[in-house]
Parts: sequence; C-alpha cells; structure tokens
Amino acid sequence: MKWPGPSHPPSTLGLVVEGKALHLVERGAQKSGSEPSPGVTLPFDVASGDPVELGRALKERLASLPSRTRRCVVGLPAEWVMSVASIEPDLPEADRQSFLSLEAEKGFPCDPGELQIVQSGTTVDGIRFVTQFGLRTEQVVRLESILREAGLRPSSMTLTLASLIEAEDVGKLENGRLLVVQTGSSVSTVFTVAGELLQVRALDGHFDDPVALARELRITLEDLPTALRSRLGTIRILAPGTEAGRLASTLTGLPAFAAVRIESHDSAPSALPERLALRWLSERPRLPEFLPPRPSRWRQWVHRYNARRLGMIGAAAAAALLAIAGALAWQEYRSWSLRSEWNGMKESVQALNAVQDRIREFRPWHDTSFTTLSTLKLVTEVFPETGAVTAKSIEIKGHSTVTVTGSTRENSALLSALDRLRQRPQVTNLKIEQIRGKSPAQFTFSFQLARSPSS
Repeated sequence: MKWPGPSHPPSTLGLVVEGKALHLVERGAQKSGSEPSPGVTLPFDVASGDPVELGRALKERLASLPSRTRRCVVGLPAEWVMSVASIEPDLPEADRQSFLSLEAEKGFPCDPGELQIVQSGTTVDGIRFVTQFGLRTEQVVRLESILREAGLRPSSMTLTLASLIEAEDVGKLENGRLLVVQTGSSVSTVFTVAGELLQVRALDGHFDDPVALARELRITLEDLPTALRSRLGTIRILAPGTEAGRLASTLTGLPAFAAVRIESHDSAPSALPERLALRWLSERPRLPEFLPPRPSRWRQWVHRYNARRLGMIGAAAAAALLAIAGALAWQEYRSWSLRSEWNGMKESVQALNAVQDRIREFRPWHDTSFTTLSTLKLVTEVFPETGAVTAKSIEIKGHSTVTVTGSTRENSALLSALDRLRQRPQVTNLKIEQIRGKSPAQFTFSFQLARSPSS
C-alpha cells in the first residue's frame, strides 16, 4: 500500500481527534535515547463553533505545554470515514479509474467531489478487491484551519487506526488480521489482508458487554466477501485493563471464531498519539493521506506565470496600468466638478437640513396614523362575530410586532380567523405560539406589521 507523502522532519506532534477531546504527544525519530514527551489530553470539540475562535483557544492551551514542535500528524476517528468496497475487474488503468469513480458515485451517500478519497486494495485468489475510503473535504478544511490558527502545521491527516497495521504483514496473504480497538468510549475495527486496509468500522457495542460486542464482530465479518473472510487468521484486541481478556474469552467459546487465533493486549487509548507519530516518522508503510496537497509558493508562481503566458500577462498589465491612470484622472476631474457644485448649493442644503431636524424633533407629537387603534381594528375585523374566538390581551411592540392572547370554543373558527388575517397585505410572519386546553382552548399568536394598517 503506497501512500503519497512529504519528507519528514526529525520530530513531530502526534495529535488524535477523539470525540470532544484532542490527545497529543511529541515524538522524535526512532534513535537511541529518544523518548516521547508526556501525553496531554485537551477537552476540545472540533465539530462546532467558529474555526478562528477554536484555533485561538487551542493556541492558548498549547502555550502552556513544554513542546515547541509545531509540525503535527493528525489522526482522525473511524466515525468520520466512509467506505465503498468493490470487486475490480481486469481493466486498463484509464478504464479502472472510471470504474472506481462510478463505484464511488453509487456507494457514497454524497457527491464524491465533496470527499477526499483514498484507495486501498489487494488480490486474493485471482480476484482484485478495492476499498475506497472517503472523508468530507469540509471536515478536513475546517480542522486544518483550526490547527493553523492555533499555530500548528499539519503535515498529514490520516486514519488513527491505520497506525496499528503491522509493517511485517505487508504481502502476507495468510496473515489476514482483524483489529478490535477501544478509542475512548467507542470501539472500532480494522480489517487488513496482506497489510492492505480493506475495512474500517465503528461499532455500536462496548467492552462492558462482551456478548453484544461479539455479535457486532460477527456482523462485521459477515459484511466481508467470502474470499476475504477466509483469509482471516488473527483477531487482535487492544483495550485497557482486563476488558480485552474478557472479550477474548467470549470469542473463544463461539463456533464462528473457532479457527481464528485470538490475542488480547493491554493498550490504553492514550498510547495512540505516540504510535501515530512514530509510525509516520518511520514510514513503515505509508499511512492513508486525507490532507489535500499544498503546492509550494514557487510552484504556484511558476504555474501562474509560465513562459507561454508571460506575453499575455505583460500586455494585460500594461492595459491595466493605462486603465488605472485614466481612472485616476477621471476621478480627479469628477472630484473638482463635485466640489464646485457643492460650493454653489452648500447654504441651501444647510438651511434644508435645519428644517428637517426640526421636523424630526416634533414628528412624534404629530402622528395621525393612529397605529394602536388601526391594529385593534385589524384584529377585530378577522375575528368571527359569533364570539367563538375572544381576545384577552393584545400587545404591540414597536408599532410592528403584535402578540394576541385569547380563548376559543372552536378551533376551526380560530384557524379561519388566522387565514383571514394572513391574507391581509400588511401582515407578515404570522406564527401560532401556543394552543392548549379544550373548549375553551387558550391560544397565543403573533405577527409583524409590514406597515401601519389603514383605518
């Protein structure tokens, strides 16, 4: 499985996104005496809030940490990743990409253009199996903007659980492996054959209920094609304390797992950031990459100003300078003309403004629109004359917002009155706030007056 990626620095910050928390640890390249920094967990919800404010808050929390490394590799939870599994026919490379694009359009619940897609596959018994993993681009862009606002430089965004794939498994078909991993409060599985990532799934079960979790694992295996399921030789369970051993004991007693070697290991979720950073630094093998490539500034300049377009750009620049000079000259002429015109009318305008100021000052004492009475008339006209609908209070705020509270013996009469009120051209945003009780029912509705109702 070959994943594209940049050259690596001597150290990096492993950062794992898990629910509403970030787990991070600094790790240097594997050398003698190289030890990771103490792990840190920060409560942080990357899924909600303004990215700029979240980035600034994260920057303040990172300032208190001893680490000064700002390059980071980000591990993403299994819940973020969608997948589409396909059996790939023997096709030329151009037709192969078209086939996978069609499979992505049919399998993913959204437009593939909105996803960062990574492909992984292997050949078993002459059949080519390919799985496409998709992550919403908006999630990647949002998380990247938060990290950059916090002063971090993400070098990679990958699946956290992919760091658990053993390098020695690559190319060994007999070593199909299912990893069952606890990450925080959730449980996820990773299925690999020959070291190739073919399935990732977030389970509904928990280690507290090993029987229910075993049922989820059976469902997970049943989703795999028979040729892949037959390659399964090992189930590795990674969980803290004795939870991994309890699940292993439960699986050992089930016929569906009788021919599978089951291993249990005590592993805390806090170890994942270090494992992710070390795995990324060692490049054994490449991890799936969801971070969009960022071309260097030199490449951007070369792409924008290549030799074939240089003449066109020069001509456009000359025309733009000429247009700017002409625009500045015209602007100066217009400014001089308008100043002359203003000097001629300045005294008249000042006198008119003084009159308008006096009108605004005394206008409240000369209101002939009778806003309150007109509003009462409007409500009275739409109510039935039979008395089936009665208003107890009418509240008018700012001559535009009207709230009516009352009672009705017939809901149909109230609805008819509201329909008549809604048909009035000056009434907008009519909403029923509350209806409770029966015969009589108490109601409250409100509406906006687009203009003062005519009397």
